[in-house]
Amino acid sequence: QVKSWLMSCPITSIDNEVVQNYFTVPELSAGKLTASLLKHYAKFNIEIICETYTLGDTFFPTEKTFRPMLLKTPFIVQGPQYFLQNLKKLGFKTFHQWWDEGYAEDDVAYQVKEIKKLLDFLSAKTPAELYDMNKSMAEVLEHNYQTAIALTKEDYQKIRQ
Repeated sequence: QVKSWLMSCPITSIDNEVVQNYFTVPELSAGKLTASLLKHYAKFNIEIICETYTLGDTFFPTEKTFRPMLLKTPFIVQGPQYFLQNLKKLGFKTFHQWWDEGYAEDDVAYQVKEIKKLLDFLSAKTPAELYDMNKSMAEVLEHNYQTAIALTKEDYQKIRQ
């Protein structure tokens, strides 16, 4: 599978434009994303985040979590147990109004099954329903953006409480 994927690189879009730096980490501190990634990212409906650190009693959000917040995109996180609850302690809002987030309370090994059920639920929606759902999330997406850009290292002390 990896060989066939590598043979298809570079990954191109429908209009055959090469998607540069598709798998690189954006320079969030400089507020930059490569133009081609940003152009394609605007077409994302929901981002599925697979966080790096998932085992044990850990909470270490990476650029994978902050990218959709800074780009005002809804997200689902496969990460350590209670990851979403810890995001809420930092002041972020999640998407429980639109889908079941019970998966975040599960052990990481079981989350995949629950996230698949969630994706089945979302994929059963029509494009119009998904558009309306995303449109109704505007306040949450803006709130998360504002919270992310204002976040300080002192805010992480809220997690320890």
